Amino acid sequence: MNYEINQLLKNAEGRYLTDLESQKLIGYAAGIRRRLEVARNVERAEAEIVGANMRAIKARYPELESMYGEHTNARIVRDQTFVLRYAVLAMVQRDPDFIRDKLSLWLATILAALCDLEHVIYAMEQIIEACRQHLEVEDAEELVPYLQVNLQAFEARSSTAA
Repeated sequence: MNYEINQLLKNAEGRYLTDLESQKLIGYAAGIRRRLEVARNVERAEAEIVGANMRAIKARYPELESMYGEHTNARIVRDQTFVLRYAVLAMVQRDPDFIRDKLSLWLATILAALCDLEHVIYAMEQIIEACRQHLEVEDAEELVPYLQVNLQAFEARSSTAA
């Protein structure tokens, strides 16, 4: 659940919500239908988004499979699918910390040990671009900030590794 909403409810235990707290909950709930619609649209476009991402990665780095082994493409698809799905969950909750805490920090640590982070950062940039290409503008605008949280985690990891 959105951290702010969770804290609001926790702080209200044993009392009634204030008008301001009620308004925050109404604001959060008001957009849930739209965010769930975006989630469904992303789900329907997932194969196109991940496929476009893979084509961009292969075009830029054709040597990846020879560098990392025969299962490289499958691992990239798996990782990019996780990134997309976790970003959607974060967007539905309106909680950028969700993707950072549940996926980005862990994945950045793992991939930093296994891969050249330049490749990973490019892949993260390309999934953002693929979302912009394969989703309606409004849907992409809703989702992309959560994907950018993930990208920032990798960029931060890369700058500390340098």
